Order: sequence, then structure tokens, then C-alpha cells
Amino acid sequence: MLSDLKKQDFEKFCHRLLDRREEPRVRRNQVEGKSLLEITDVLVSTFTEQRALDVAVEILKQIGCNQAARELGYSVLSSIANHWTTGMSGYRHYVETKINKKANTSTLHNV
Repeated sequence: MLSDLKKQDFEKFCHRLLDRREEPRVRRNQVEGKSLLEITDVLVSTFTEQRALDVAVEILKQIGCNQAARELGYSVLSSIANHWTTGMSGYRHYVETKINKKANTSTLHNV
């Protein structure tokens, strides 16, 4: 997604990141002359991981990199769905364990 940007689009992305008016704001010295990896670190440390993805998608759309925005947005949704599914699986296991413990306890008391 960001790694697929042309150099010119990456520069536009960085300029747009600096031009954001919403808080928190990114300072020029955090962006100028930085690599893609460093910019990614700045995004995450400034906005938190989830918000950084939202901001990146928003900026990609603003600079006309709609395909990259769609791909990043899709990977975000996929990640959320995977996290939710994993969380539900863990919750289901927790509930099943509680039910089984309760059933085993009831059986022991009836013997």
C-alpha cells in the first residue's frame, strides 16, 4: 500500500500529512527526509495503530491514490474481521470451558 507508492506520491503523502489541521498534528522534523518505515512509525506513534490506518487511507484518497487507499482499507477491514473472529473464538472457548466445568461439578455432586 504505502510501499507501492511512487516517489512523487510518497512526497505528496508526506506533505498532506503535515498539512492536516486535526489534532494530533505531525511536526515537519518528524517527516522531512524520512523513509517509508520512519513515516509509518510516526503515523503509529502519533495516532495509535488503528487511527494511523484511517489517517493513511484518508490521505491516500486526498492525493488521488484511490487504489492504494482501497487496498489499505481492505486490509484494515480484513484485519478487524480476523481479530473479531479470533476474539469470538476465544470467548466461545471460555464459555464452553465454564459450561463443561459446571456440568462436571454437577455430575460429581450427583454421584
